[in-house]
This record gives sequence, structure tokens and C-alpha cells, in this order.
Amino acid sequence: MMGSTKNHYQLVLVIMYVCICNSVTDRQIQEAVRQGADTFGKVSSELGVATCCGQCEEHAREVIEDACGTQHPIEISLISMA
Repeated sequence: MMGSTKNHYQLVLVIMYVCICNSVTDRQIQEAVRQGADTFGKVSSELGVATCCGQCEEHAREVIEDACGTQHPIEISLISMA
């Protein structure tokens, strides 16, 4: 083999804001669910999701539902920077 090939990887965490008004991310909602806030009312009370304009409520409910169904660590993706 001539020369060496180095693989460089960059850690990419995708964080999505669910509630813009109160700066609440999907990761914060997932963590709240892991800590026991397993309903929309509990998450809303704890994080303030959908307490201002309400446009995020449907998506927040989806994130909560997904988090309640998947009680495993956050996935981390590696992207090759070759």
C-alpha cells in the first residue's frame, strides 16, 4: 500500500428547535421525558412548550410520543470528512 489514508470524522449533532418562542429543542423535550415528564402537560409545564403562540404544540406532541416510545440514548452520527 502506497502512503497512508487517514479517515477524519466530524461529530454532528442535529438539534432542532421545536418551540421558537421559548427556545425549546427536541433534545430538551427528550431529556424531560427521560426524567419522567411523559405527557404533553408535564413537558409544557416544565419547559414552557406551546405556552406562547401555540404553533409548536403538534410537533412537540410528536417529539414527546417518539421519546416515550424510544427510551434509549440519543443517536450520534459520524460523517466522513475524507
